[in-house]
Amino acid sequence: MHETQKKRDRSTRCKDNLRRSTGALVAALVCAAVVISCIAGCGEKSPAPESGGITARELVGPDALVGPGPSILGWSPQGALLAYTAPPDGGDGADALWLYDASSSEKMVLLDPSTQPDNIDVTSAQWSPRSDAMLLTGDTSLWALSLASGELRQLVEAGSSVTAMMFMPTGTHVSYVQDNDIYSVRLSDGQVQRITSDGSDAVMSGCLDWVYNEEMATRAAQPGYAWSPDGKWLMYMRLDDSQVQNDPVTDYDPVPPTVSYTRYPTAGSPNPAVSMHALAPQESLQARDIPLPPDSEYVLPFYAWTPDSGEAMYITVNRDHTLLRLNAWDPASGAGRVVIEETDPKWINEDYYAAPVFLEGGERFL
Repeated sequence: MHETQKKRDRSTRCKDNLRRSTGALVAALVCAAVVISCIAGCGEKSPAPESGGITARELVGPDALVGPGPSILGWSPQGALLAYTAPPDGGDGADALWLYDASSSEKMVLLDPSTQPDNIDVTSAQWSPRSDAMLLTGDTSLWALSLASGELRQLVEAGSSVTAMMFMPTGTHVSYVQDNDIYSVRLSDGQVQRITSDGSDAVMSGCLDWVYNEEMATRAAQPGYAWSPDGKWLMYMRLDDSQVQNDPVTDYDPVPPTVSYTRYPTAGSPNPAVSMHALAPQESLQARDIPLPPDSEYVLPFYAWTPDSGEAMYITVNRDHTLLRLNAWDPASGAGRVVIEETDPKWINEDYYAAPVFLEGGERFL
């Protein structure tokens, strides 16, 4: 009797499972029919309402009444000039770089990348401090665009290895990082100066490694250096990843697959060794160490100088993320000090912080 009852129980369970599977299949088929019907209906234009109003569908999509607006807006440091990206007049192709003069309400196309070499990225445009030129990046080079003449001039041919580019405060040079070292190029004649010389596959000067870009800069493009407003001093971060484990990364897109390596500090393993330095390139390329407070495991990649170039400011965090300090360093005396200290017994979210922004007069900052 016991075996008979077990067979009945198994039979009952099988029938129940079959009913549930059949029900699930029917439900899935009904859902699929509804989705297919919806997709077919979505491909049709919505009829205009009898009132003559505008439907939501007419505001978006390929038949939209209004196209995308300007983006990547940036005011010039001097004058009421606004640079932005938008499609050329009468075109729906790639964005061009535009200039709008607020004083006269006139606008013009500064650069249409479709007519230029090197696949120039107009969204990378940076104003010169003098407002007379713009810095742009292409697939293989850095480019300077003159506002007066419209001339586009190649500055550095370096390819994708060039990062962290910016105008120097004087507006006469552009600095950038290539192969993990900092360089500058003079706009007048293209003369290049190598500022740091210890960069390697494991040592980065003026740029961020994988984990600093991912976790400290919260994936935002941040240079690892900052110029003093007078253009004399350069403060920069140095990351030594030589003790960070090097993990293989397989790319299955090509045939056969390729393998590259990324230094990735897993929990409990060594982090990149970080240090801060400064030098005055016009006087000497001998770097000076900027002191870090005790228990400083990380330096956030957000830097600032006081408006008078008297002090460099940088932010440090301990490994437990319970102590954050805003620090200042005086290049004249070499002395450092803690400006603000913040503690939390549980955790400090470093992504809430940014470089200080000084108010007029230079005595207060946000």
